[in-house]
Amino acid sequence: MLLRTHRTLNKFFLLSNVDQMRFIGELSARVVACKRTNPWTALGYELYKTWLVANIEGDQEKIDRFMNAIR
Repeated sequence: MLLRTHRTLNKFFLLSNVDQMRFIGELSARVVACKRTNPWTALGYELYKTWLVANIEGDQEKIDRFMNAIR
């Protein structure tokens, strides 16, 4: 979804905070839309959103913990 819209992760990080948060809002809406019919997809969107927000915030500790948890 992100790559289709912004082509690369780096281009996404160059967007304004407002545009980044708009995209995060779109991910949140997808989580809600998928929860009942496809909970695994909802979980995937939620995990991706969590990782993306940690990157936006520059929270390296959270990024490292997240990456260690999925290995």
